[in-house]
Amino acid sequence: MKKITLTLLLFLAVLFAQAQAVFINELHYDNTGGDVDEGFEIAGPSGTDLTGWKVELYNGSNGTDYGTINLSGVIPDEGAGFGALGFFASGIQNGAPDGLALIDAANTVIQFLSYEGSFTATSGTANGMTSTDIGVFEPSSSPIGESLQLIGTGSLYGDFTWSGPTTASSGLINTGQTFVGSGSGSSPTITCPADITVNNAAGTCGAEVSFTGFAMDAEDGNISSSIIATPASGSTFPVGVNTVTLSVTDSDNNTATCQFTITVVDNEAPVAICQNITIELDPITGTATIDPTEVDNGSSDLCGAVSLSLDVSSFDCSMTGANTVILTVTDNAGNSSTCTATVTVQDTTAPIITCLGEASGPSVFINEIHYDNAGTDEGEAIEIAGPSGTDLSTYSIVLYNGNGGTEYNTVNLSGTIDDEGNGFGAVNFEIADIQNGSPDGIVLANNGNVIQFLSYEGSFTAVDGVASGLTSTDIGVSEGSGTPIGESLQLSGTGTYYPDFTWNAPTAATPGTINVGQIYIAPTTSSTDVYLDANGMASVDPNDLLVSVDEACGYTV
Repeated sequence: MKKITLTLLLFLAVLFAQAQAVFINELHYDNTGGDVDEGFEIAGPSGTDLTGWKVELYNGSNGTDYGTINLSGVIPDEGAGFGALGFFASGIQNGAPDGLALIDAANTVIQFLSYEGSFTATSGTANGMTSTDIGVFEPSSSPIGESLQLIGTGSLYGDFTWSGPTTASSGLINTGQTFVGSGSGSSPTITCPADITVNNAAGTCGAEVSFTGFAMDAEDGNISSSIIATPASGSTFPVGVNTVTLSVTDSDNNTATCQFTITVVDNEAPVAICQNITIELDPITGTATIDPTEVDNGSSDLCGAVSLSLDVSSFDCSMTGANTVILTVTDNAGNSSTCTATVTVQDTTAPIITCLGEASGPSVFINEIHYDNAGTDEGEAIEIAGPSGTDLSTYSIVLYNGNGGTEYNTVNLSGTIDDEGNGFGAVNFEIADIQNGSPDGIVLANNGNVIQFLSYEGSFTAVDGVASGLTSTDIGVSEGSGTPIGESLQLSGTGTYYPDFTWNAPTAATPGTINVGQIYIAPTTSSTDVYLDANGMASVDPNDLLVSVDEACGYTV
């Protein structure tokens, strides 16, 4: 578990000037002749224990610390709940400039003051901080027994003003200094750390973060140990922005609060897992497409959902065989991982060929359609034509809704085509509620194999059933709400196979019989001449035996 610890350093000038409840109250470093009783005084709320506090002395010429005085004792009550403790320290340098820093038991710089100018510390606890010049100084002619002192009325450092030199009062509240209020009417001051941003701990969707705040009270002194954090320091914070509230209450039940944010950034990539797949090319278009979910094999992220994408998702005849694709898995934070998969593309559909003497199109086909007329639809039907004697028990008519491409009715056929001339005939099948187009469609299938996929009032692609993935062929004519009752759409022309005939606009229906203007002729036999050479041999080019080849991905003969 990742642990993040933040130590708050309260060294802002505004805090030094306005918020110290414990502070340097008196200073003596120079007098006429040999220096006598050099030292400083610390003032603050009575009862403040200075054990662990210290004052560091700084040389202003180079910013280095040159001495440390460890403090001790408890500040007495010398009036209004405040008092002072004096500390002697021989050898305090005489300025131009020099300085001293007051540091609490948590090793936090509370004040960094200087006399006869300001400078920046280059070592010690105050390293990098710039001192605040108190604005008064002791010349070498100062009488023995005088010092620099704060005067004024208040309870915090910022309420008072430096003055002097004047008669020293080490360990006592200064002459001209009045402390007011014991803190019972004022709230403590509390300072939150700066907003924290951390990365999530590896393998988790959060991070454990520790922090500290700082609190002072005019009466109670440093009460940072009484701060209550919600959520607590050391808690595990989830990914995202989390608000933390710090609250502290002094001995007079006055409360202060502050807030800051802990932002946990998800910087851990998701787990990408791929699987190999095999796909087949569409027999009509020679193409295939895949979705990233087909290649994904359980990719995930600790902190939420993932999105998937592929570098290659469309395939054609040129890509038969093994193809390497890259799956990219991206989480909500934008982190991503990849894996590779093999997509094996297969062309499993054999070419459809027509040889000399064979049919050049469907010999059993849709011959007549009626689906709409004026008023309530009557006699809706589909007629099937073909060679006489054809058993229709393996055939079916499947109706498709062009709005969405789904099938909505399947009719299994029965019966045998009769002979109405030249070995051909037609059988009519009444089917109620054939949809009225714009567009809709009809499939003729044999043993589940699509023979025809026709449509009226437009074309569309089927999304389910026997014709799934196939696009219909618009017959080019249609019926409307004004079509007279008793009319239908019919094929006319002369020939043997479906392509030999043409669809016509609504005309008088002829259900179950060969249409008016339609003439069937028996199929003709085509041949090619072959000539023997002197050795009684002949060569035949197989291409000469082909009438047509239907193959999406090319072929050889």
